[in-house]
Amino acid sequence: SGMTVNGLKATVRRWGEKLGFRISPHDFCRTFALQTTKNKAPTRVVQVGGGWKGIDMVVHYTRGLELDAIRPYLPIKNLLG
Repeated sequence: SGMTVNGLKATVRRWGEKLGFRISPHDFCRTFALQTTKNKAPTRVVQVGGGWKGIDMVVHYTRGLELDAIRPYLPIKNLLG
């Protein structure tokens, strides 16, 4: 018998309180999507790893990537030398 969803939420919130800031399971989902995307994981890999049914959530979580974070992967960089 594992932990319930509400039990997980409460546990994560308690961890945050001990650390002095608010945190939720949602924060881990967003961080997972952002970090794996920044580390060049294919979108499908991020989707499966995050447990999402489609890539919509990956797109949702990663749309906030700053241009500076993705600039090294833009093709124009290679054209300009």
